[in-house]
Amino acid sequence: MLPSSLVVGILILVMLVIYGFIKTMPQADPERKTSRLHYDLKFETAPEIMAYSADDETKQDTIKLYMVDNAWMACWALDGNILGGKKPGDKYELTLRIYEAGDMLRHHDIKTDKTNGCCRLYLRTDRAYYVSLGLKQGKSFHPLLVSNTVIPSSLH
Repeated sequence: MLPSSLVVGILILVMLVIYGFIKTMPQADPERKTSRLHYDLKFETAPEIMAYSADDETKQDTIKLYMVDNAWMACWALDGNILGGKKPGDKYELTLRIYEAGDMLRHHDIKTDKTNGCCRLYLRTDRAYYVSLGLKQGKSFHPLLVSNTVIPSSLH
């Protein structure tokens, strides 16, 4: 029979090997999870884009996605009354959030300071998209307006 000190020594050695193996395993990075959800979304914001208007609509509190010159336009008009007393810049950022539904739901945020504006989006084909204009405070997003849903195809 083996002496008890040898058995204890072998158990400690096995535990150290298991501990070393566990410590060398790659850890799940909490930042990586959020960075994987972001992707390269191509978009433009510029004063000349404002020349487009969504069917010449001047209604307030609207947001719409529509096709213009091989790109998609997200145009919005926001009345100050819908903000409910909250003002962009006072802890809140006015944000255009683009949602992409493909193999999973992804989103991309674009900060804006304009209550009326347009943004040109270059969207991937065969995925569903919609946009939401809302107030963002830290990681919290409060949608105010939600657009129509579009599915760009390679036929456009």
